[in-house]
Amino acid sequence: MKLTYFNLYGRAEPIRLMLNASKTEFEDERIKHTDWPDIKDDKERFPYGQMPVLQHNGKVYSQSMAIYKYVANISGYLPDDADSQYMIDEAAESIKDLLTETFKIAQKTSSEEKKEAITTLKPKIETTFEVWEKNLKSNTSKDHYLGDKDSLADFILTCFYADHVKSGPLSELFQEVVGSCATLKSYFESRADMHKDYFDSRPKAPY
Repeated sequence: MKLTYFNLYGRAEPIRLMLNASKTEFEDERIKHTDWPDIKDDKERFPYGQMPVLQHNGKVYSQSMAIYKYVANISGYLPDDADSQYMIDEAAESIKDLLTETFKIAQKTSSEEKKEAITTLKPKIETTFEVWEKNLKSNTSKDHYLGDKDSLADFILTCFYADHVKSGPLSELFQEVVGSCATLKSYFESRADMHKDYFDSRPKAPY
C-alpha cells in the first residue's frame, strides 16, 4: 500500500493516522511541490490530476473522502449503519466548510480584511463546535464520537484538532471557541493523547 501526497498534513493526515492506528504497513510518499507540475498529468498515478492518491492491490484510489471511507472500511473504522455513516459525513463536511473559510482568510493580504473575515468566521465555528458538543454529550463514551469504539469520525476530528485547533494560523480563535465547549475540549485532548506517539514522531510539515 502506498499513499502519495505533498509533505503536508492536510487531506492526507486522517489516512496516515488511521493506517498508523491499525498498524497497517504503507509507503508514505511525499511529493515536493517543485516536482508536482512535472507528474500531475500522469493519469495512471493521478486520475484526477490531484492528491492524495492511494495505491493498493494494483488499484489507484482518488478523492480524499472516498479514500477515507475505503481505508476506514478495511481497517474496521467504518460503521455499517446509516445513522453513523451520516454523522461521519456531517462531521467531515462541517470541517471542510470551516477549512474553506480558513484558507480564504490566509490568502488575504490586507490586515483589515483578515480581521473582518475572522469576525465573520467566529459564529460559524461556534455553531459547528456546539453541534459536535451536543453529539458528544449524547454519546455513551466521551472518548468516541460514535458509540464506544474508534470510527472514521474520530480520526478526522483528531487531525482537525492537532493541525488547526492546537496549532495553525487560526489556532487562537479555535482555542477560544473550544474553551466554551467543555465536553468537546476534553474529547479533543483525550484523542490527541491517545495518538501522542504518532503526532510526536510524524515528519514535520508546515500545515
